[in-house]
Amino acid sequence: MFFWTLKRRGNRRQESSGMMAAERDQERDQERSSAAVILPRNRERKALQSTPCSSAAAGGLRISASRWTSALHPTTVSPGPTVQRRSTTMEKVELLICSTFFLLMQSTPTAPVTVTTKQPLVEVHENESAVLSCEFQTQADPTPRIEWKKRTETSVRFIYFRKEFLEDLVGRATIEGATITIQKVTQMDAAVYHCEVSASQDTVSLGETNVTLRVLVPPNTPSCEVPSSALTGTRVTLRCWDRQSVPPATYSWFKDNKLLSVNRASNTTYALDPRAGTLEFNPISRADSGRYHCEASNGVGAPKSCKGNHIHIDDVDVSAVVVGVVLVTLLLALCSLVGCYTYRQGYLSRECRPPWAVGRRRSGKWMQPDASSTKDSHLSMSLPVCLPVCLCPQKAAED
Repeated sequence: MFFWTLKRRGNRRQESSGMMAAERDQERDQERSSAAVILPRNRERKALQSTPCSSAAAGGLRISASRWTSALHPTTVSPGPTVQRRSTTMEKVELLICSTFFLLMQSTPTAPVTVTTKQPLVEVHENESAVLSCEFQTQADPTPRIEWKKRTETSVRFIYFRKEFLEDLVGRATIEGATITIQKVTQMDAAVYHCEVSASQDTVSLGETNVTLRVLVPPNTPSCEVPSSALTGTRVTLRCWDRQSVPPATYSWFKDNKLLSVNRASNTTYALDPRAGTLEFNPISRADSGRYHCEASNGVGAPKSCKGNHIHIDDVDVSAVVVGVVLVTLLLALCSLVGCYTYRQGYLSRECRPPWAVGRRRSGKWMQPDASSTKDSHLSMSLPVCLPVCLCPQKAAED
């Protein structure tokens, strides 16, 4: 009986040791398998080489064992055969990892509709063809809606809408993709063109770009303003302009067919502005006499010149000015004397008498009023009173 009891206790100990060993083996297997799904926190450990997920045919998820190495603990876990996960906790971890993996694969960012142009600024001559580039790329919509607008300083309007050209582009414009070509452009076609692409099936459904069209125009014959004569010592300005050229023209001035330099010498008296087209003399002298004309150019076509004109510079005649001043002074003095004399003699009508003169006459003469009722008597001989007399020479009628 005693031996039987000891034997039974020994069997129980062996069973207990076997169970503990089995539990330790199971925990060791769990730690090894967890290395395939949980990254170590230590920075020196390498990431997992692969975490492939696949669905099991007979229930549960299957995960292949992966290996990682550690610089501190160079233990290598060899990949083993695919095992069936039975632990509920491990199945949840595997399901979470696989779900995250598939979500990341499905949420890869995609490009929305994009619209670009090869040439944002287009410059062409009149009567040539202009190509307005517009290229687009959509995400899902194979047939997006394409529209073109024309924007000027005063308005914005459609020129291509619902697959048709509008207004003055009908019959002289074509479209390929979203790029349009305008035939025989004119100055009226110069504007900013807006290309718009709408893709309703895309995440971002609208894209747009701008193209500026400049129509180059050569200069026309400019208009010139050149005086025919001037006096020495005065300020004289010559002008030249052309409103039609694109880009705006610059102007050169010629005297007797010789080009005047913009960088004038220190002894010259003129100033030249090639952009405004002005040539200014301040002051002008007799040496500036000659024939002047201007030339307009903008690099597009041939330069154009105006007819021009000859300027004759005269000196100021001081003696003539003095004689003129003396003659005018004498004429005014004579008129004043004659007027005062005729007024004193009473040969003036009532309408021409000054307002302070009294309408009473003695001995054929108009008498001055009393000093108490008038201003100073010396005003009767003043120039402002006598000057109107020249206009009323008729004799005063008697009462």
